[in-house]
Amino acid sequence: MPRSNDGGIDILFWGIGAALLVGGGALVYTMTRGLRNNNPGNIEYSSDPSQQWQGLDNPPNDGVYARFVDAAHGIRAMAVTLNT
Repeated sequence: MPRSNDGGIDILFWGIGAALLVGGGALVYTMTRGLRNNNPGNIEYSSDPSQQWQGLDNPPNDGVYARFVDAAHGIRAMAVTLNT
């Protein structure tokens, strides 16, 4: 069941992303940038060939952060980064 907060927005669910009913019931879905890019570690893209990740999407970035073809490649890149 939606619940209202102070701003007149009904929150349908909240977690990784959110679906909001705003004003007259317009549905707005938001998702974090890292999840849109399949990059939960928010790894910045580098055009240096020695720093290319497996599974980069086409285009490989959103301007700053790397974009991966699927979440598994983004999680792998995050794990490699955390392990170094």
